[in-house]
Amino acid sequence: MEVAENSYPAIDPSDIRCDQVRDYARRMADLVEKKDKLVKQMTAMSEERKEYKVLRSFPGIGDSTACRLIGELGDIRRFKNANQLNVFAGIDIMHYQSGNMQYRDRINTKRE
Repeated sequence: MEVAENSYPAIDPSDIRCDQVRDYARRMADLVEKKDKLVKQMTAMSEERKEYKVLRSFPGIGDSTACRLIGELGDIRRFKNANQLNVFAGIDIMHYQSGNMQYRDRINTKRE
């Protein structure tokens, strides 16, 4: 009952909590707008790059992800193989093979 009495419909519209919620909503809307502008700028800067076009060709990778990968990884050609990229990204791939049995690779979640 106490929670219900303090919930949105139970408080007066002039209550400070309503002002706080409106302020937070405005802040979130501003941040989303800024993020969208930055993604558009990053996309415009990346559109002519070969890496961007390759990354965008992968299913599930959009403008934002492609730009962020380029920004984080830099020139991906500097990695000689996938293992170097995994090490750089901090991903520890577990590979298990025994005789003729080969198990599916997975990310190791155990940390030493």
